[in-house]
Amino acid sequence: MFMTPHNLSTLLAGALPFPAAHKFNRSLSGAQYGLRMAMLNGCAIRLHRLAIERSRRAEVRDYARQMAEAHIWTAEALLTAVQAAHLGVGLDQQPDDAHARCLEALKLVSLSDFDYDYINSQNRLYMEIIVLSEQYIELGADKALALFATNTLSYLSHHLQQFSPVAGTEFQ
Repeated sequence: MFMTPHNLSTLLAGALPFPAAHKFNRSLSGAQYGLRMAMLNGCAIRLHRLAIERSRRAEVRDYARQMAEAHIWTAEALLTAVQAAHLGVGLDQQPDDAHARCLEALKLVSLSDFDYDYINSQNRLYMEIIVLSEQYIELGADKALALFATNTLSYLSHHLQQFSPVAGTEFQ
């Protein structure tokens, strides 16, 4: 298995639940999906690198390091899929204003609250990626990007379910 829980279940017990999928009623081109996915993935890399720097818990830093590396590989896979689709778009990984504000706010969180806020931010970001990928799988036309979206959806869904709160576990 790529990643182990590192005893994060207590930390994750108070984090966001894994909601049922929800859809948007609009079209999503391959270029739009690629650009948005690149931005969100870039935010994930920044988020995990911030946790490597700020967390006081070794298991959280180890987890963040694994996730940052996974998102670097995700960026490579996305680039390959976009090139295979011949979309002719550059993939900018810079956060948009809303995500930049969230990352900046996380930098200001006290160290005692950081780990919880980090996991909460990660889960929110992952839900955005999941919804975007679900939408592209349903509406997208390009097979290479749809395969990338399917793999991304599968990985993140498994990841969030793996760390879903266990009944009876209390957040401390």
